[in-house]
Amino acid sequence: MSDQPKSRFQKLTEGKALKIAFIISLALNVMILGVIGGGLLNGKRPAPMGGYDVSLGEFGKALSRDDRAKIREDLRANPSFRLPPRGAREESVRAFISAMRAEPFDVGVIEDLFAAQRDRGASAMQAGQEALIKRLVEMDAQERNAFADRVEQIATRGKQGDR
Repeated sequence: MSDQPKSRFQKLTEGKALKIAFIISLALNVMILGVIGGGLLNGKRPAPMGGYDVSLGEFGKALSRDDRAKIREDLRANPSFRLPPRGAREESVRAFISAMRAEPFDVGVIEDLFAAQRDRGASAMQAGQEALIKRLVEMDAQERNAFADRVEQIATRGKQGDR
């Protein structure tokens, strides 16, 4: 072995921070691929650029094209529902990487980043649910029953696949 001091790169590549960042990156990539692949396997087309993906699970699958369009309109009109600004995802990733490399490492920064993501997701979910409720109220009894039948069919089909 050499008695020369290790460079910053050598120290970084031997540290836990790089391994943790690699594992997190790998997990995020697998998750993204799983979401995209699952959507494609279920016959969903990717949402258009700048479009809204009205994905409300079994409820979203049971909605008609017209119902989904009305919900998208409601979401666009909702001032509390806004897509993140362009570049926000990249900025979030840069902030995460910076926090991972910081010395001393401050787990609170990571927790804050995750809390912000969680809050954005919860706000989007709430706006989607409110738009769905508005659409359900607009339906007549026959439309609501047909919708309930479609939800039941989708839910039952899912349970049969689990056996």
